[in-house]
Amino acid sequence: MLNFFKSFPLVQYRFNEDSEEKNIIIDINRNIRAYISEMDNANAYLYYEVNDGSRPDQVSMELYGTPAYYWTFFVVNDRLSNGLHEWPKSSQELTNFVDETYSRTAITLESKAGVSTTSHHLYKYPLIIGETIRGITSGATGTLAEVNYTTNSLVLDDVVGTFVNENFVTTQSFLAFSVGTSFKHIVAKEKDSAHHYIDSQGRTVDRLNFNASDSMLPVTNFEHEVNINDEKTYIRVINPSAIDSFATRYRKLINS
Repeated sequence: MLNFFKSFPLVQYRFNEDSEEKNIIIDINRNIRAYISEMDNANAYLYYEVNDGSRPDQVSMELYGTPAYYWTFFVVNDRLSNGLHEWPKSSQELTNFVDETYSRTAITLESKAGVSTTSHHLYKYPLIIGETIRGITSGATGTLAEVNYTTNSLVLDDVVGTFVNENFVTTQSFLAFSVGTSFKHIVAKEKDSAHHYIDSQGRTVDRLNFNASDSMLPVTNFEHEVNINDEKTYIRVINPSAIDSFATRYRKLINS
């Protein structure tokens, strides 16, 4: 594998946008797009489902009898062009990713069945990021980290206590949000909070048009990430009968 890459040109690449430090890496993309278009036919490619936890080198070994061609997956799949972090995650990796990415608490303001009004929609309110949200009944508090207008939710960090479906107030914008006959507050871990809503046909629905009496279902942040990861498991691969000629031609193009 290393011998193959010795003939490839090198390029400077900055991995960390916050740093000026650059690393020298192998340039595997030069002059290749035309060749891929030229090969774009049913005989050149197969479609492969990546097994849970399989690494690129393991898939290469299974398909081609060597781990050396793992890099071809990143060349022929546009969605993998950003590197290894776009490779499908294992079940455990996905769980860890979701737990880390969606670690906060979300309070979603939701209309009850039969109610259709904009009076409870967060886009109307001048909320201040960093202010404290306090539950009137529970006494729980949290720091406002984000206002998610898509899901009509307040996302909180540093929660102390346990919020419930209750009235709550803000400490700096001096706003109050009340439950009652028209509205309720759904408190959940961010990963279990809605990312978006779909109707009975599976079509995405604008959150501000959502009504609890409609046949619309929430897709949680966890479910959303699972769906994205599932889509990544199906990749295009070079037909084993063409892999050697592809690699040889690629090496010539990359150095031209």
